[in-house]
Amino acid sequence: EIGVRLVGSEMCIRDRSVIYDKSKEKVVYTECLPKHARKIAIEIFNEMPHIGGEVLKTYDTYVFSNTEYEKKHTEICKVTPIYKSLEDIPDGDWQKVLFAMSPDEISDIINLVNGKSYDGVRFVKSADIFFEMIKSGITKGSALKMYRQLDGMEDCTFVAAGDYNNDIEMLKEADLGAAPLNAQPEVKAAADLVLQHTCDNGAIAELIEVILEKCGI
Repeated sequence: EIGVRLVGSEMCIRDRSVIYDKSKEKVVYTECLPKHARKIAIEIFNEMPHIGGEVLKTYDTYVFSNTEYEKKHTEICKVTPIYKSLEDIPDGDWQKVLFAMSPDEISDIINLVNGKSYDGVRFVKSADIFFEMIKSGITKGSALKMYRQLDGMEDCTFVAAGDYNNDIEMLKEADLGAAPLNAQPEVKAAADLVLQHTCDNGAIAELIEVILEKCGI
């Protein structure tokens, strides 16, 4: 007898440093930015005050600059944000700071942070218009390693799907890493399987079919 458990609807790796159990509505693992991340975010925002931005905490999203590009992120995530300045966002459990801007401006913010020496944080481009600050050493891959250690997950086979460079570590850590047809070239190169469908046109449905076929179902 073969059993298949699709756990994506029950528990998920969220925002790279959080594993959230949807069925119990609680966080089972988290890694937070250091306290001085606020100071770093303020410094970056002062240099580029026209860009959008938000702070993702464990349960809330705080938007400090609501540009058209920032609105795209809250729409994608389907969240109702809280609007506050960077200085007024509450301390504690800052998971990441996301900056949103036009594709032409991404290189500017990359050059900006590369010219600084910020301790305890790392930066990653997560889309053509999104640039994130997270805790040093934290990736979706490191979260997946922790996922394997949770109760009931020790003997599971892990399948992951991702389309952008910030997903590469997760795909490598998974037992089967899949990339949608519209994934970045580097992501496809890191994946075990390149799907025939795009993110917004059936890629996950295709991947589920692959899983069921491999299990003989």
